[in-house]
Order: sequence, then C-alpha cells, then structure tokens
Amino acid sequence: MNELIQIAIVSVIVLWSLWLTIKRYLPHWLYAQQQQLADYCLQHKWMWLAHSLQPTAPIKTGCDSGCSSCSQGCPTSQTTEQVVRFVNK
Repeated sequence: MNELIQIAIVSVIVLWSLWLTIKRYLPHWLYAQQQQLADYCLQHKWMWLAHSLQPTAPIKTGCDSGCSSCSQGCPTSQTTEQVVRFVNK
C-alpha cells in the first residue's frame, strides 16, 4: 500500500511538471490541441464540455510581445545614454 501511494505522488508531480513545461514552452501547440478537443466535443453535441474546453488565445510573451515593463533586459529600439560624472573630493 505504501508503494502505491509513493507511485501515485511521484506520478502526480511528474504530470504536473510536464503540464507546466508544455504550457510555458509550447503554448501554441497546446492551444491547437485544446481547440481540436473542443471541436470534437462540439461535433458530438457535448455543448457544456465543448464550452468548458474552448481555449483562450495564448498570451504572447518574450521580447517581441511589445510590453514596456519587462525586466528581462530585452533590447529596445529606444536606447538612452546615461552620462557618468566623476566628482573629485
């Protein structure tokens, strides 16, 4: 019984990690798969399930997303020069 609980806990952790990895690195693929599943449910007249599975558009992230509050150090087209002034004491 103890071994079964350990296998279940490890399986849940591995599946959760896989889900988060796919969600982060393959959002467009995940969107397409979820859309296909929702379309399949819609064809079989499972309206509630099709509506629940209907995906939202993946959020565009990274340097090409156009955000202005990015702290990842992405290169921007507007570069500002900072003047360094030395003060003798």
